[in-house]
Amino acid sequence: MKLMARTFPPLPLLASLAALGLLACEPAKVVTDDGSCITDDDCEPGEVCIDLACVSRGAIPCNHDSTCEPYGQTCVNGYCSMLVTEDGGYPDAAEPDVTEFDSGVVQTGDGIISIENELPIDFGSPIFGSAVDRVLTIKNVGTTALQIYSVSRATDTSAEFVLAPEGTAAETTLAPEQMLDVLISYTLTDGEADIGLVEILSDAASCAQTCNNPHMVRVPLYSEFKGARNLAVAPQSHDFGFLEVGSSSLLTPFTLSNIGTLSKVLTVSGVRIEGADAAQFELTADPTPYYLVPVAEQVVRVRYTPTTSAFHSAELVVEANSDDPARQEVRVALAARSIPSAALAVPATLDFGEVEVGTYAEAQTMVRNVGGMAATILDPEGFQTGGLGYSMMSPALPLTLPPAASESFTVRFEPLAAGPVTDVLLLDHDADGSPLAITLTGRGVLPPQGYSSVRIEQRFSTAYPDTVNCGFEVNYQNVDLRVGAGSYVCDKNAGGCDSDVCACDLGQYGTSVWSCNNCGAGAAAAMEIVSNFGSGADGTFEVRASYFDDCAAGYYDQSAAVLQAVCNFAGLREACYPIELFPDLYPDGVHISETQCLYFAPYLAGRCEARAPTTVRTTVFLADGTGPDQSRIFCTNLLSLGQEEEVTRLERSAGLFNLTGAIGNSWEVAVGDPCTP
Repeated sequence: MKLMARTFPPLPLLASLAALGLLACEPAKVVTDDGSCITDDDCEPGEVCIDLACVSRGAIPCNHDSTCEPYGQTCVNGYCSMLVTEDGGYPDAAEPDVTEFDSGVVQTGDGIISIENELPIDFGSPIFGSAVDRVLTIKNVGTTALQIYSVSRATDTSAEFVLAPEGTAAETTLAPEQMLDVLISYTLTDGEADIGLVEILSDAASCAQTCNNPHMVRVPLYSEFKGARNLAVAPQSHDFGFLEVGSSSLLTPFTLSNIGTLSKVLTVSGVRIEGADAAQFELTADPTPYYLVPVAEQVVRVRYTPTTSAFHSAELVVEANSDDPARQEVRVALAARSIPSAALAVPATLDFGEVEVGTYAEAQTMVRNVGGMAATILDPEGFQTGGLGYSMMSPALPLTLPPAASESFTVRFEPLAAGPVTDVLLLDHDADGSPLAITLTGRGVLPPQGYSSVRIEQRFSTAYPDTVNCGFEVNYQNVDLRVGAGSYVCDKNAGGCDSDVCACDLGQYGTSVWSCNNCGAGAAAAMEIVSNFGSGADGTFEVRASYFDDCAAGYYDQSAAVLQAVCNFAGLREACYPIELFPDLYPDGVHISETQCLYFAPYLAGRCEARAPTTVRTTVFLADGTGPDQSRIFCTNLLSLGQEEEVTRLERSAGLFNLTGAIGNSWEVAVGDPCTP
């Protein structure tokens, strides 16, 4: 016999939701006005549950007797029936068991279809727009092949359910024990609960589970929607602006709300302030938890209470049981400052060092905005004394600096003449404390002229502290001028010099001459001189001052030798000892006898200990033979006996000298100026 497939009208959604909502509960009879059901137990006596609807046993649709066998009936005209033939028997059941569908004719095979899922397939309570995936597994548990023709959504099933593969794309042949997996994705879009059916068309002879028609197995789908709960905080950030230390801002409200749907309650479990500057902010809020139904709100408040002067930042952190993981913890950025609205800072000085006349040098200084608001440096810049060779090269003005920003300023020094040059760069701006003042210092120097000769003079800057000095002490007590190149040195001791003029052999660097002026007139007037006339190899010549230590070898012995030399120095036995202390030693009131001098030398040797710190003045004369000498004056402090300091350097190239500046503890002064540190 041939039976036509029958299509049932769609089930009312509300009744279906009520029935399916009990799937997770203990079995219970569900009878609704429209006859919806889950199992046969939900139907009235004489009815069975077919495709989620209660129908009378005599109205069970079928396309094969196997559908009706569980009810002791026969498939007649598309319905299970107890009809009897005219001869009192049952209709002939020997006709081919064939079912007609819109897509064609299905011949019954011998496979057994099994649905390997718990039914209905439950998609839970999803979040709007977020897909939930389940896998429908179809298995052949028979002993022969099972032909699957299609797997499709029933006509009334929501398009929110998507199958892959779907329709005839799922057509396949399953060998015994072989399975087919169909991915079902459900994406909530309308905020309502959804039920549906997946229809599996096959040539199955029977079902492993109870089914009405093995050729068309219907798998129920279910999604329960209870609504959504999600946290929102407004505003999402806040800047309190500037506030002085020790004061407090007004309370700023922040609104917490449940932006969910239906009646799902949001629980806010925590509200706090976090961050390195959290102590600079104060939270005012009711104790948690807060229970918020959709569109309900809760207000918390924050104030800024700075205790330190700085830029401050923190976060208002709110925690809740949102369905969306991204909203389970919401952070609101808080910013504030307690420093002046705008303030610029810059180094006080910018030094260019020595720059040759006719050339220029550039140097940079950094201007920083240490305030809390933008500041603009105006155009043009100015100089206190009109420039004097200074000019600002960059950046272009006007220039705006945001808070905490900095900018490098480039200044050029182009000296117009030799000598020190000082000026002040003035930068007008629109912040407090305008203008910025930067002191500029530099020294113009003449370019190298290739001086062919050099003469260096060195002496004490002031008189020796003793009231009486002897000329002999130039060799022992006076400063020692040393000029050297490589391992060679020219000083009063070079080559065993025992006169006022000595030649110094500097090897490959040529010959220099050491001499002493006024050496017999006392240490205060004595002056050592070293001269060089440019012959010899190129190199660097160091000019040094050494405080000769004649007491280094012993307390009395070395000093006695010094004093004995006094007695024989140039035949002079001058008043080396205070006459007011030893009047008997001076028969003529001026000289002392050699015998007495030698006798009292050890006794009076302690005078060497009286030597005090002194300042040495070194003058370097450079000459090229065509004009007056160029002179540079350097001062050096020598604090104790035995100390040696480098004063300056001479560079000789191609036989010509050029002079560098002061070195180390030395400094340069103008001609005629004293050596005042």
